[in-house]
Amino acid sequence: MASNSTGTGACHYMRNVIALRADHAKELQKFLEPKKGSSNSKKRSKSKKDSSKSKKGSKSKKGSSKSEMGSSEFKRLDAAQMGRLMGKTDKQTMSQIQDSIAVFRVQGDPHDVARELRERAGIDVSPIHALGSLNHIQGMTGTDPQAKIVKNIPVIAASSPARVVAVIDTGVTKSLPIWLASGLEYDEADLETLSGKNKASHGTFVAGLIRRIAPEHTISMARARRWDAEKLEPKLDASHYDADDPSTELHVLEAMIRLVNRLGGRDRRDVAALNLSLGGSCDDHDPGFVTLRIALDLWQNSFPKVPIFAAGGNTPDVFEVYPGAFDDVRAVAAAKEGGEQVVWDRKSSGSGSDTAPDRPWITDVAPGSNLVSPSGRTKSEWVKWSGSSFATAVATASYVSKRPMEDHADLVWWADHNVRYADTPGLIV
Repeated sequence: MASNSTGTGACHYMRNVIALRADHAKELQKFLEPKKGSSNSKKRSKSKKDSSKSKKGSKSKKGSSKSEMGSSEFKRLDAAQMGRLMGKTDKQTMSQIQDSIAVFRVQGDPHDVARELRERAGIDVSPIHALGSLNHIQGMTGTDPQAKIVKNIPVIAASSPARVVAVIDTGVTKSLPIWLASGLEYDEADLETLSGKNKASHGTFVAGLIRRIAPEHTISMARARRWDAEKLEPKLDASHYDADDPSTELHVLEAMIRLVNRLGGRDRRDVAALNLSLGGSCDDHDPGFVTLRIALDLWQNSFPKVPIFAAGGNTPDVFEVYPGAFDDVRAVAAAKEGGEQVVWDRKSSGSGSDTAPDRPWITDVAPGSNLVSPSGRTKSEWVKWSGSSFATAVATASYVSKRPMEDHADLVWWADHNVRYADTPGLIV
């Protein structure tokens, strides 16, 4: 799934590729060039015939951590190869992707190769990590019986220009209630098609929460595409992800480029916030996530004073969840009744929850348990869902609207609607 926010602790990434900033590509290639008199240089001076025999009879060791790294082990992907890796991408967007990032195909494990390059060459490089549904909390019950009494349905948006909440998520479906559709802008590429395994559209659910809290704002949605979980490394087992495929840092970058292009003609003061209900983490506190950092830099170069809200994570792991763990991003934790931070174990259905451990990267807390919003399957169906993705949407919308949360208690399916969230850190700015 493109934008389910989690943080599983496990590090999963695209197979056989690493990424770095495009303007660092020459630095990498220079580091890989064989030095005169080195063993690598002598090897490369052999005839092509001998070289081909050597390659055929040898096997690369994982990460090449104990071998000399040579340029033959690194091949930069061109536009056609990037298209095959990512899926169909329009020429303009692909050109901008390649201007921003260099992707190399490597021998060995990308995580080990990237670590070695950082240590030996000082190059900021990392695998292209999976983001999202590796452990998103489902916890949905189908059509929510409380939908019949849901309040605070926005009126159709006025025709006058409105401030914008930018969102990168799974996109939205065509089955939108009028009150939500009237407050959305998106392109054909941002439409999500639900398969039989998906109970609801994550992006539609997020957009519904934002629209109800901040109806005076337009939501500009960019879809980060899903990527086949079977192509991830290390191979996933059933306990690590739900039925939805995740997205990757690379697809978030693609979505960011399209979003910035769309909003580029607006006055910067018209853009209120960026909502990223997504995240990923590694179990060794890996400081990588280079591609995500490039995507955020692209946003900040265009909208330098516009805050970014991202999911703080759903699980009891204590590994940083990115992009929320970046210093310039506000990471949002989910709260249950009373405002206490909450997480879920990997086998949770969404109804059970645990008290969250200390997570230093968390900056904001918002309601994130048993929220209700449109499913995107039909124009009238509502579902119940839990997770820091949705707490992020609540925090973003609360920030841009400057509204205390107790005025919107009907957004949540609490047993006690008298719970006050106004005193929860980060909800009122």
